[in-house]
Amino acid sequence: MLFTKKPVEMYTDVEGLRNKYVQLMSTYVKREGVDDLLYYLDNHTDFFDAPASTKYHGNFHGGLCLHSLNVAKELIKSLYAYGYIKKGEPDENNKIESAYLAALTHDLCKTNFYRWGTRNVKDENGKWVTVPYIDVDEDFPFGHGEKSVYLVSKYIKLTDEEAVAIRWHMGDYSEAKGACSQGFNLSPLALFLHQADERAASLLEKTYDYVHDCWEKESKSWM
Repeated sequence: MLFTKKPVEMYTDVEGLRNKYVQLMSTYVKREGVDDLLYYLDNHTDFFDAPASTKYHGNFHGGLCLHSLNVAKELIKSLYAYGYIKKGEPDENNKIESAYLAALTHDLCKTNFYRWGTRNVKDENGKWVTVPYIDVDEDFPFGHGEKSVYLVSKYIKLTDEEAVAIRWHMGDYSEAKGACSQGFNLSPLALFLHQADERAASLLEKTYDYVHDCWEKESKSWM
């Protein structure tokens, strides 16, 4: 149901989201550098508190971490559904590890990227009100997917397939026509990650309308 009235809910359970993220990363990614990456996220970024967007999906505290968890869930479901990984079989080629690593880090480019503020707007009654506002304040302009690859690679050595998947998780939204399709052909994980990202953002996650004090759409999440 659209525009369901609820109390102001600027915050999610940020600590709970962080703990779930750390649990998944520590459980499924057994690669050198994981602890260093988690330390970096905890102490040098706003990853666990950051929103996922300015005014679309996950535009609230903890939205970026929640989105990463939802993408991981959707990606793993798809890989099982299409037989890319199979239940009960050993993960000899580390496909499960690669999936969790790519999903949980695909949007690291959004760390230290958004800034919270306030602005004055008119509500539905024409009255001026002060509402929260999210703006972009980029501190390291290095693209989107490619920036995530760069940041992860500072701590964890990625495989070619993981790097391509993270790079092209947004699809072909750039001037590099054809490169995305080549990436999808090279890395099946890339296509699965892109689709999981779209489903999580479009189907699972809420958008909050701070002007009208309501959720724009109901959603389910990992919780």
